Amino acid sequence: MTQLTVEEPTAMTDFQRMLFSFSIVALLLAGCQHSPLPTASTHLTTESRTGETGSATATNGTSDNSIPAPITNLPALPPTAAAPGDYFTLVVDDVPVDEVIFALARDAGLNVDIRTTVSGSLTMNAIDQPLDLLLDRIAAQAGLRFRQHHNSLIVEADLPYRHTYRIDYINMDRAVSNRIAVSTQIATSGSSDLAAGSSGGNNNSQTELTSQANNNFWDQLVANISAMIADTNSSDENQSNADVIPNRVASLLTVNATEAQHRLVGDYLNDLISSTHRQVLIEATIAEVNLSRDYQAGVDWSVLGNRGWGFVSDNIGTNLSDIPFTALTYTNTTSPLGDINVVIRALQTFGDVKVLSSPKLMALNNQTALLKVVDERVYFTFEVEREEEEDGDEEVTVETTVNTVPVGLVMAVTPYISENSEVTLNVRPTISRIIGFVQFDDPFIRGVDGEPTLISRVPEVQVREIETVLKVNSGQTVMLGGLMQDTIDNRTEGVPLLSRLPYVGDAFSYRNDVSSKTELVIFLRPVVTGNGGMDTPPFDRYRQYLPQTDTALSIN
Repeated sequence: MTQLTVEEPTAMTDFQRMLFSFSIVALLLAGCQHSPLPTASTHLTTESRTGETGSATATNGTSDNSIPAPITNLPALPPTAAAPGDYFTLVVDDVPVDEVIFALARDAGLNVDIRTTVSGSLTMNAIDQPLDLLLDRIAAQAGLRFRQHHNSLIVEADLPYRHTYRIDYINMDRAVSNRIAVSTQIATSGSSDLAAGSSGGNNNSQTELTSQANNNFWDQLVANISAMIADTNSSDENQSNADVIPNRVASLLTVNATEAQHRLVGDYLNDLISSTHRQVLIEATIAEVNLSRDYQAGVDWSVLGNRGWGFVSDNIGTNLSDIPFTALTYTNTTSPLGDINVVIRALQTFGDVKVLSSPKLMALNNQTALLKVVDERVYFTFEVEREEEEDGDEEVTVETTVNTVPVGLVMAVTPYISENSEVTLNVRPTISRIIGFVQFDDPFIRGVDGEPTLISRVPEVQVREIETVLKVNSGQTVMLGGLMQDTIDNRTEGVPLLSRLPYVGDAFSYRNDVSSKTELVIFLRPVVTGNGGMDTPPFDRYRQYLPQTDTALSIN
């Protein structure tokens, strides 16, 4: 009899339970892992690198970790083929020019029409020349003109023909004349003869500066082009009928000339229009510095130079009616706009500064601009004529003339603008003011009481002016200084009422004379502009202040 024995399972130990838990967690994490991405076909694999290394080892006999040999000089590339084109070699000696052109057009595959006016012979040696250059050489030697018309090359003699050019310039002739004169005259007379003779002497000194500018644009233009054509016509008897016809109102110029002459005229007109259309904005500021006691000798420009400013002194011809002045160029590079206000604030170091005027004006190249801000002060002059009648009476005729004297600022500027924006200025600022009046009366015309009946108060005018020629770059500031003036203010102060008593009033009053010295400083800043619109410097920075409108203005 067989006996089956069943054993009861033993309990799981703690270590087995922990190992079982870790196994389950590992299986779960393995199930959540992403499958690896396939490797790109161009990726370098280990097998490919091993194969390359093995081949290199087999070839060079070195180990896998060796550095490959450096690359030596590569072989030179073959020369680049020249661009396809038609090149011709022409060697002729005293051959009729029409036959040469016909053969050249046949080889080039061109349609050509040769006019009957083509004549003469040709001598030329041209090797591997392009067709256009070869035709230019033939035209220059034989006096021909080539033009394209309906895929055909037209060849004709270079006879004069008319062409009209547009000249955008105003129809106006201007003449400007400036004159500055200073004279000193001392005259004496007396008697020194032994009998009853007389002797006289005088000392007369006069200096005069006259500047004239005549701007006859159209007359000079016609004369210059006529001279250009006449010079070229002197070498060819067949070109004697060239002429120049201007239309000043429509700003047109018709020229009858050859093709070669038209090229010269076109180049000349391009340079002329480019030069005459240049314009410059001139900013001027005229300031008066009431010098303090420490600077009675004038503005010390070296003080500003020690503060980081740069000034360059220049000697300029002076006006003899005033004391010498100094021209200084402001070259402070820290100010991109060359602000004159900065300089004026710096001048307050030397005393109180008062700006008399700050005009701005624009001018074309070689055109004089005149700015006048004055008060016309009126005074009268009398001319008395006396005529004795037959009855012994005297007839008196008085003619009165009204005269005016400008008091204020008058400035005339004539600029020349070079191609590289250098500005040459002929500037003449004039500042005048009345310092007193002189009473004038006729001593022969009196009233019943003996007092004069015709009295005229003629003003005494102080004039300070400079006339000079200077050169400055666009955007730089030029300063003209040194015009100094002494002023004495006579004042009488005292006890009220008592100081006005006759005879004894001086005992109750005293004099208080105040003297001051002022220096006139003129700033000039030329800025070369383009067409003067708001899109060109220096006006573009003001465009933001203009109203922005999207719709056009309509006028019903």
